[in-house]
Amino acid sequence: MTFDPAAVQHAYEAIAGDYATKFTNELEVNDFDRAIVDAAIAAVAHGEIVLDVGCGPAQVSRRAIAAGAAAVGIDLTPAMLSIARRQVPSLPLTCADVLALPCRRGVAAAAIAWYSLHNVPRRLMPPALTELRRVLQPGGVVVIATHGGQGEEIIEQKRGDGSETVTITYYEAEELTSLAAEHGLAPGVLRERLPLDHEHQCRKLYLTATAT
Repeated sequence: MTFDPAAVQHAYEAIAGDYATKFTNELEVNDFDRAIVDAAIAAVAHGEIVLDVGCGPAQVSRRAIAAGAAAVGIDLTPAMLSIARRQVPSLPLTCADVLALPCRRGVAAAAIAWYSLHNVPRRLMPPALTELRRVLQPGGVVVIATHGGQGEEIIEQKRGDGSETVTITYYEAEELTSLAAEHGLAPGVLRERLPLDHEHQCRKLYLTATAT
């Protein structure tokens, strides 16, 4: 299956405003999710780098900066980066793909991929995890929030006179933890919850792991 970053970019450009409305303040009101993010940030020393991978409206970065970390927002979609810039003006931002992060090896104390890896086809999850491991310090923390379930869903979207496809990939807990362990990320805690009304209607998985 082909991964088309432009198709993902176009999909999120179309919904950027609505997405920001739904999720900009989610960590202020969702105790379950906030606890996971805050626990990862708490493991980072003052001034160390937290990579917000697929930052969207920068809800994760905002909490990292408030806690004294040096957050960096990374997103594939310029429209999302524009919203992040308005939400957190001091946040360094870059437009990039998780498969090729513009960061040197071992630069980050933590990497938080908050609902960004589900748009990577399953066959490309190993290189995505390898790339996350590359940018982490030994002992660095990674958090992956993603969609629970099985298989892949292919969504076709109109684009000009043609169409593009975007993949939503679903993972069972055992598969996600095994993949992480195979690519240099020692699984720690895995949590699950049911979806909220405004979310994509599937189980939510949250894996916290450590770079070996």
